[in-house]
Amino acid sequence: ASRTLNAMDSTLTAAECKEHTEELIVGFQKEIDALVGKEHHKERAAKGKAIAELRANARYIDACRVSKGLTPAHGFFTNEAPAPSGGGASSGEAARPTIDPQEAAK
Repeated sequence: ASRTLNAMDSTLTAAECKEHTEELIVGFQKEIDALVGKEHHKERAAKGKAIAELRANARYIDACRVSKGLTPAHGFFTNEAPAPSGGGASSGEAARPTIDPQEAAK
């Protein structure tokens, strides 16, 4: 399974990479669902490991992060990554008022 992901064209966008990987995952999951019974345990386990490899792939992780608007963790799709905000504090932290611990004790 990792061979198909490594063979992916490096010109794919983050959305295309994510879509391609999720199609592979869905395909493997359908195969797992079709393998019923104790006699297919090893085959199901192998396909489950293939799904885990796909989900742990650095390109897929970065594609998911970019699609959520986060910066890529492994350096892929940096041209599609959102620009970092200059404040250093996230929007949730900036909107939250700061409370001085001494003021709260009064």
